[in-house]
Amino acid sequence: MRIVLFSEAYAPQVNGVVRTQIELVRYLRSRGHQILLGVPHHKSNPPKDDVVAFKAVPFPLYPEMPIILPHWRFHRQEFTRVEAFKPDLVHLMSPGVLAYFGQLWARRHGCHVVGSYETDITRYLHYYGFGLFEPQLWQYLRWLYNHCQQTYVPSRVTKDQLIKAGIHDVRVFERGVDCEQFHPGKRSEMVRKSFGVEPGGALVLYAGRLSKEKSLEVLLNAFMRLASEYPKARLVIAGEGPYRRALVKSFKSPAITFTSWKRGEELAGLFASADVFALPSSTETLSLVSLESMASGVPVLAMNAGGVRDIVGHESTGLLANSEPEFEVDLRRLLDDVDLRVRLGQKGRSYAESKSWTHACEGLEQNYLEALAQKLENA
Repeated sequence: MRIVLFSEAYAPQVNGVVRTQIELVRYLRSRGHQILLGVPHHKSNPPKDDVVAFKAVPFPLYPEMPIILPHWRFHRQEFTRVEAFKPDLVHLMSPGVLAYFGQLWARRHGCHVVGSYETDITRYLHYYGFGLFEPQLWQYLRWLYNHCQQTYVPSRVTKDQLIKAGIHDVRVFERGVDCEQFHPGKRSEMVRKSFGVEPGGALVLYAGRLSKEKSLEVLLNAFMRLASEYPKARLVIAGEGPYRRALVKSFKSPAITFTSWKRGEELAGLFASADVFALPSSTETLSLVSLESMASGVPVLAMNAGGVRDIVGHESTGLLANSEPEFEVDLRRLLDDVDLRVRLGQKGRSYAESKSWTHACEGLEQNYLEALAQKLENA
């Protein structure tokens, strides 16, 4: 197959959509498929033959997330390259302006098109003061995805959400984790000491975007209230985002460390060296970082909301809190009970070992082939 992937999420961004994109492209190319990526232009990315970079500007509320210029005339040259590629399939991996143009192009050229809904953007509106526009956003999403032959989501919770909103043929595209990269054996006392963790202490970790919808105040406030009871506990917030400056200013404590993004072996070592991975967000469509924590043998503490419930089993591979006070109670439990942390971590590792990227991408490839077969039947 010749496949075009349109995605507003692309390097140097660090998020679950980019990670999924990397693994999917790697798998599809290993299977002999030809891939062209349509992504926002970024000055740090050199030109590539297999990448079409569309003109974009930073989003004022979230500078790390670019916005494609909203008129077709800005992108004629780029779509000439797409047309020359002669794709069999267009996959809209994010529902922004680029997806809108990709959908129009695919319909004009009779090209089969599928879509992905990876991020709970309808919930995000409320965190940035645009909640009144949620009905209009759903109207656009219905148009976008109901003109796709199939729509892929990372979890059953998100599938139910889209079906309830009136979107057709929604399918779960499972996610995987590299259990060789993320491994309990990479636990490092040197890493723990670098964050001030003494023998008998506990390291609580959050890794991801620092933005309003991640509700990091829930974790930080809970940790600050518990800090006097657990003087050997340390909290590491690893990541970047528009909310970083406000969080650093509001939560100053020698027991809390904010770091930049961690990647590769440094990230794997940080995960394995933690005792608890804490995820206070209620807007996750899945949470790849939770899978990476589980692969590292570290229990997950998350809110009982969103797609994280697809992978974290309460009292099995982690703890799921039904409220902010309960999140703090569960954090206390994990700080108190080493045996509980070990048991949850071991079960989490076993679960992660069943979630390979190859298996996940095989399922999506079969959906692609089924969609193309349906098109031939209808021709």
